[in-house]
Amino acid sequence: SVYDVIEGLSSHKAKESIKPITTVGKEIGHSYAISALQWYPLDTGMFFSGGMDETVKVWDTNSMQPVSSFKFSGKVYSIGMSSSASQHTLLAVGGQDATVRLCDLASGAFTHSLSGHRDAVWSVQWAPHDPFLLATGSCDKTIRFWDIRRSGCVQSLDQHRSVQDLKCKPRQQTFGIMSASSASSSS
Repeated sequence: SVYDVIEGLSSHKAKESIKPITTVGKEIGHSYAISALQWYPLDTGMFFSGGMDETVKVWDTNSMQPVSSFKFSGKVYSIGMSSSASQHTLLAVGGQDATVRLCDLASGAFTHSLSGHRDAVWSVQWAPHDPFLLATGSCDKTIRFWDIRRSGCVQSLDQHRSVQDLKCKPRQQTFGIMSASSASSSS
């Protein structure tokens, strides 16, 4: 569902729920839970969703229909598109299979596979100042940095716990990363 939260909050009465502007049913949406969402950073005419059904969908907000779809070999946990990219239209996708895949929105094809993590990738985050620099966080307790113009990981940071989320400080010339971790469960 899509909500106009600003309008809803300004006219919101106590204990009255905000109604969605539009809702997408399972027949055109994901068949299982949605695990990741992101607006297209350059305008609000498009957004992306990733799900437990092993797909990423590209949505047109005017028709509320998927205009493209990418199929993966495992559950999708994180998606991200560079807000500073003017030279590419790549969507980074992290998921269950430990490989970060880059989807080219212009061609509708996969362009890169970034291998190096040994467990599921929970977070992908583009550098705010460099459209080719990507950080990824994984259950393998590492944060990896990738320059997508080169092969292989350019830097790896060992963590004490699984990395669940990464955030960058916007509009900075540095890549300051905050990571949220959780204790690994042992069986």
